[in-house]
Amino acid sequence: MITAECPECEGKINFSKQPDLGHRFNCQHCNADIEVVWLDPLSLDWAFDEDFEEDYDYDYNYDVDPDF
Repeated sequence: MITAECPECEGKINFSKQPDLGHRFNCQHCNADIEVVWLDPLSLDWAFDEDFEEDYDYDYNYDVDPDF
């Protein structure tokens, strides 16, 4: 059995077989939306919507704001 830790509640999550990279699921303990982000060692993180990166403006200099 393969186990990993939930990033939200730190509960043990058991897998009967090796999960695929990018596999998304809900934690059975806290219902957090989780994603497999690394396989060796198995690592989980919160699953984010793909739209997040689309909202980020890579050309804008977030460190310098001319309105200040």
